[in-house]
Amino acid sequence: MVEKYGKKGFLAVGVTSEPEDPTAKYMEETGAKMAVAYETSSKSMEAYGFRGYPSAALIDPKGILVWKGHPSRLTDEIIEQHIKGAVVGSGDGKLALELELPKKYAAVAKQLAKGDLGDAHKALAAALAGNGVAEADRPVLEAAKAEVEATLAAAQQDAQTAATEERWFDAQGAWKRVSAAFRNHEAGKAADAAAAEIAKDPARKKELEAGQKITDALKLAAAGKAKEALSALESISNGVLKDTKEAARAKALAEQMRKDG
Repeated sequence: MVEKYGKKGFLAVGVTSEPEDPTAKYMEETGAKMAVAYETSSKSMEAYGFRGYPSAALIDPKGILVWKGHPSRLTDEIIEQHIKGAVVGSGDGKLALELELPKKYAAVAKQLAKGDLGDAHKALAAALAGNGVAEADRPVLEAAKAEVEATLAAAQQDAQTAATEERWFDAQGAWKRVSAAFRNHEAGKAADAAAAEIAKDPARKKELEAGQKITDALKLAAAGKAKEALSALESISNGVLKDTKEAARAKALAEQMRKDG
């Protein structure tokens, strides 16, 4: 799943109460590509309502628990249904890539890791167009360039899908991520124009305002300020922004928050 959907923003985290040594051995033997969290208590089991091992839960890009059950029952169809709007890239929302490149191209690898994909793409294209590339390095550089282009295409598709579905806050956010990653690139200029176009429509401005307020509320929740977060979400669904589509999301998040206690 990580290999198939990671480029679309899918993340997997395994939670275990086992010690680190046998867990590391298991990860090595199985080739599992998920992150691992160690927990000595059963708080996660209780929080998700799991009744046995192994159990899995799927959280959508809005932070809502949308599925739980035995891992073998988490199908491609379920993931594809809920992955829309996921952020591709690093944990802080940037588009970034961790790729191994030949030592000679270490600076390009750093650009990719930092999220300077536009500059990295130009550097890769220039290197491949020149005569100084070792034949052994060429396939690696070509694969890296293709990876950057695939990441760009996926991010652009996310933005376009969000716009088609009139999820304007998600669409603008997706275009801004493209703009930041490709700021010295034609793709970045096009993304800037697309993000600005969304903000021109007065009706969409309310959606953008509500979306930002939801983001701020989720930050409060992540900081342990559940009451303030719940109040902020309720103010969106009951206040002047109640007629926006984002208000429905705020209401769903508030209901989930109350359910989770």
